Amino acid sequence: MPRLIWSQEAHRDIAAINDYLEQFDGDLAAATLAAIAKAADILTSFPAIGPTHSSETRSLRAGRTNYVIVYAIRSGAIVILHIYHDRQDWRAE
Repeated sequence: MPRLIWSQEAHRDIAAINDYLEQFDGDLAAATLAAIAKAADILTSFPAIGPTHSSETRSLRAGRTNYVIVYAIRSGAIVILHIYHDRQDWRAE
């Protein structure tokens, strides 16, 4: 099973998502972060589940949220590169 690595950018994305959602609803923030973590964990069992967007990157929607995990498979590891809201222009990644 490949290991899961969260980039610094992904950690910053998670913090920003949490800060934003916490302003409105703490339960929503917690549920959203849990859905993101669950989707990332799924990648360790099914790394190629998401569609490709470049020669290196793939994406996976985080459950029923509006967030998309952009990741790469590198040297036997899943590297979470960014977490984007689906309205952001993330496909250039």
